[in-house]
This record gives sequence, structure tokens and C-alpha cells, in this order.
Amino acid sequence: MTASPLPSLTETDPVPLLRGTLQAADRALIFAGMLLLLEVAKFLTVGNTEAVDLTGAGNPVARALWYPLYFGLILALGARISALLRVLVPAWPIFALLGVTAASQIWSVAPEVTSRRVVAVTFTALFGIYLALREDRLDTLRTAGAAMLAAALFNLGTVMVRPGVGIDHVDHIGAWKGIMVEKNALGGEMARAGLVLAWLAHADRRWRTLWMAGFAVAVLLVLGSTSRTALLALALPMAAFALYLLGRRSPVAALGVFYLAVTAAGAAALYVWLAPEQAVGLIGKDLTFTGRTGIWDACMTKILEVPWTGYGFGAFWVEPYGPSYDVRVQVEWIVPSAHNSWIETGLALGFPGMVLLGVLVVLALARSGLAVLGGATPWIFLGLMQLTLFSMSESLIFWHPNTFSCTLFAFYATLALMPAARRQKKPGA
Repeated sequence: MTASPLPSLTETDPVPLLRGTLQAADRALIFAGMLLLLEVAKFLTVGNTEAVDLTGAGNPVARALWYPLYFGLILALGARISALLRVLVPAWPIFALLGVTAASQIWSVAPEVTSRRVVAVTFTALFGIYLALREDRLDTLRTAGAAMLAAALFNLGTVMVRPGVGIDHVDHIGAWKGIMVEKNALGGEMARAGLVLAWLAHADRRWRTLWMAGFAVAVLLVLGSTSRTALLALALPMAAFALYLLGRRSPVAALGVFYLAVTAAGAAALYVWLAPEQAVGLIGKDLTFTGRTGIWDACMTKILEVPWTGYGFGAFWVEPYGPSYDVRVQVEWIVPSAHNSWIETGLALGFPGMVLLGVLVVLALARSGLAVLGGATPWIFLGLMQLTLFSMSESLIFWHPNTFSCTLFAFYATLALMPAARRQKKPGA
């Protein structure tokens, strides 16, 4: 038998399949939610030229765009309440992390900002869980992929039709940024979209040509962004999947792939050890990761001042003369974030938050790896590896609503439910 292209839960139906108008509404919710996460809706209303928001107030129009999604999500989860209750225990790291996040309003240095951002990240997590709870796994992936394809085309159109907006003419002259605020944001989102579209090209034979074309657009945008990190984050999973397909041909091929992978990993580790400066130069960085190490050192010092609580979710960078002042003085520029998801979580929630996020990611990687050994294709594992790579140099995971946070929660909830699906299948087998 060939491996299933998706870690399917369609063996069991937690709730009856939605039909007709309800199913259309279900898809519309996913499509709209993804467009919000990909900042298409924001661009159409307030543009991409907003200055860095140090007050945490954000744009009230942009915030208001999310309210219909929240309402629709409440209704959709209400229709799946029994399935939602079943995921509470197996997905406990998600809810524990959300609990600590909500509690941080008590000690936050900017409680009003924390309250707003707690709501935003909670609904981002619930949206990810909702994607995992949907009965038709392929339909969910198709709808999310369609939104990513639409966003990719919108970004490409902005570059071509409005180069004054879609191309950077200030900081990174000539680099594409599309509808995003800067080039790395475009590269990161299109690397994520590229992986999902490649997944669909493998899983969905009916629309394979469309998804392959979308993948090509995503690759073009990654190249245009000139983000080497994004290019690496897309190229490595694609190379790994190619090796996976090669290894499935025969036991001899599998042994050869294993030998090749171990040799390549060893050679890469040796290269980094012997020539670290040249190694990081391959992704356009220096040994300070373009100044990030200085930011990390300064932020870790601030974490150690309140190691068990942090400064409240989303609150550290709000006040210009608050706790972030020392960091900005030390690095000598108005840094807007820690440029590292783990350190950002530490600033928000202290070591407890860092540990819970670590448990969530490690368990997800372990479960997805075991799923691959059990016969599933490696797309979730590759997606998690991509997330982990981005988390090292950017504040993306569990900080504000985006596709990275959403897919992390969706992947974990999917993996948490997979053993239950297998157990439910056995009695009827």
C-alpha cells in the first residue's frame, strides 16, 4: 500500500459532514481567516506602509476586520463542541500555554495591550484547532491552499502593477515585499505557502496543475524577496521530500537515502564548526546574525530580571521608556521585537512560557516523526521543521496572529487526535 498523502482523520466522523450552504459557509470561514492571517484584508483597508507600532494600539480598522471571523469561529466550534472537548486533554500544551497567557494580564506592564493580544492569540489558536477538527482533511487543505494561492497572486500583482508599493526602495533596494511591510515577511509567508501548495500538488491529483502553478508563483516571490532564510526554509523541506520519495522505492534505496542524509548532516555540522562565518554567510548573515545576537543578549538579561512571570503577553515593547528601554539603549536602535520566537515568549511569559512552547514543539515533532515511521507522508513533520527554523531568527510563533502560529496549533491538534482516530477504527475493522 502507498502512504496516505494526508494524516487522515476521515476514518471517523466526529460530527456529521456539513452539506450545502453550511459547507460553503465553512469554507468561506477558512478562506477569509487565511486571507486575514496573510494580511491581504489589512492591505486592502489600511495598506502596508504603517510605521512600527510601539504603543500596541494597532489600527482600529484593521482590528475590526477580525471580529466577524471571531463570531463565525465561535459558531463553527459550537457545531463541533464534542470534538473540541475531546481534544482538550491530548492537546493540553496548547491550552496550558493559553492559560498562562491569559493569566499574564495580572502582572502585565501594559495590561490593556495584553488583554487585546490575549484575545487575538486565543482565537488564532482556536482557528488552528478548528482546522484540525474539520472532517474532510483534504477539503480543509484545499481551501487554505486556495487562500494562499490568492495571496501569492495578490503579492505578485502588487509587485508588477504597483512597484512603488510592492518593491522596497529604501532599506533593501529592489527586493520584493508585495503587500507585506518588508521583504522578510513576504519571503516567510511565501515559503510557508510554497510548502502547503507543494503538499496539495502531491495530495490532490484533481487540481495538481493548479497547485503546481501556485507553487511556482510562491517560489518566484521567495526569490524576489531576496530572503535567503526563506529560500533555505523552502528548499530544505523540498529536498527532504524528494529523498523520502526516493527512499520508498526499495529497502536498498531507503538504506542509500539514510546513508546520504547522515553523511550530508555530518558534513554540514563539520562545515559550521570549522567555518562558521562562511556557513552563516550562505544565508546572508554574519556571526552576529545581522545584529540579532546583541538583541538576544540584552533580552535574556531582561528575562532574568522576572524569570517566572515575564512582562505580560505582547507588553514588553509597548512603552518606549518601559522595560524595553534598556534593550534599545544597548543595541542603539529602536528594535521592535526580539527577533526570536523563544526569547519573545520568555519576555512575555518568563521561563514557564518558554518551557510550555518547547514542550508543544518537541511533542509535535516527535509525534509527526512517529507518524512518518507509521506510514504517513512527512508533510506535517517538514512543516514543523520549517516553523522551527523561522522561529530561531524571527518573532513569529505565538506572538501575533499569523499563519505560523495558526499552523503550529493546527498541526499539534491534528497529531493529538490521530491516535484516537486509530483506536476508534479498530472495533469496526
